[in-house]
Amino acid sequence: MIRLIGLHGKKQSGKDSSFRLLNQRLDMPVARDAFADRLKLSAIRNFLPDTTLEEAYEICEGLKTCGGVTLTVEHGPYDVQELYVNGREFLQHYGTEAHRQVFADDFWVSAVLPDLDDPINFGRKDEKPWSLLIVTDVRFPNEAQAIRDAGGKIWQIVRPELEEGAEDTHASEVPLDPEYIDKNYSGMFILFDRLFGTFRQERAEPVYGTVKPLASFNPLWAQISGFRDIVSLCRSVPRIGHKLAAPFMPPEWRPAELGGPVEIPNVHRATQLRYDVATPRRVNRYVVGWFVVVTLATTLFILAGAAPRDRLLVGAALLLMSLATIAGLTEGRSWATPLELARLALLVPSAHYLGRGTPYHAAAMWTASTLLLASTIFFPRARAGPTASGPHSTGGPDPAEIARR
Repeated sequence: MIRLIGLHGKKQSGKDSSFRLLNQRLDMPVARDAFADRLKLSAIRNFLPDTTLEEAYEICEGLKTCGGVTLTVEHGPYDVQELYVNGREFLQHYGTEAHRQVFADDFWVSAVLPDLDDPINFGRKDEKPWSLLIVTDVRFPNEAQAIRDAGGKIWQIVRPELEEGAEDTHASEVPLDPEYIDKNYSGMFILFDRLFGTFRQERAEPVYGTVKPLASFNPLWAQISGFRDIVSLCRSVPRIGHKLAAPFMPPEWRPAELGGPVEIPNVHRATQLRYDVATPRRVNRYVVGWFVVVTLATTLFILAGAAPRDRLLVGAALLLMSLATIAGLTEGRSWATPLELARLALLVPSAHYLGRGTPYHAAAMWTASTLLLASTIFFPRARAGPTASGPHSTGGPDPAEIARR
């Protein structure tokens, strides 16, 4: 049974209204709390030390609507400086810049949920018993993660008429991790993201990776799997126009016949999908050794850019074949063993072809022969180990249920 729910959404999206509706409909005692409740009480007690929570809440609601805070600084009898901040900005800065950034990101989380390991009431000392606690103002990733760590759920409240309104860019009003989906492609060349509108400033450390794992370590499959997904989508849509449009639409796009756009789920470390396989240690040693060799060979291949085209093609094919077999052996694929045997058979002939007529022919032949001998000794042992298990994920929903990135 869920005992904790956090509501996330833009300001004025209806998070408190959603709580009141749940409180009316659910046949159980429901308690409400908010990280901002402690914030408001703390802020108002700077001016009115005996203020109750209810009084502080009413004062802050007035501040956010039409009030503000004026700070008067007297530097001398004729030198008076006044600084004015509107009510909403004052509370935002008080909670984030003056507390989260000064003390700790979990400053307000600890006030609302003192003990996440307590399955009864999370360390709270409420006057009335409750079966469900609803936190109505989840704004930061660490707040959402704390609720999930306690076994709770995060519900996003969406009010459609607010989606196209003015954005509040303060950190406390920015959405959680889905904001980074399909953003910041260019890495160090971030200029291109700014040019094409895909830049998003990281306000907190996001969960890196993809929403759906590739489910393979094969670099060749990584290059073509996205195209396979596009072809599959084109085949599944019924209309010719949609088939032509599908390759150019964003990943979450689906026509109305297929249910409309796929909702990109919130991603967090607790349930992030990670592709993994159980590979025998002897196979690991074999593929790691070959991975080091392939990495060094790739470096030499790049430096030899002026070589004849036919030799470049042979070298590239051998490197790609090596990467494919390394991934296949790691994953325990049935095709990996015959492909590896074929690769080993081509090792010495390829070295002869690539090195002939150059000062490096003898070195290439000696290196290839040594690698072939070592592989002949260790590869049968690697093959004799137990078959690697299939892919699995470290928590979270079935990858097939998650929208492709």
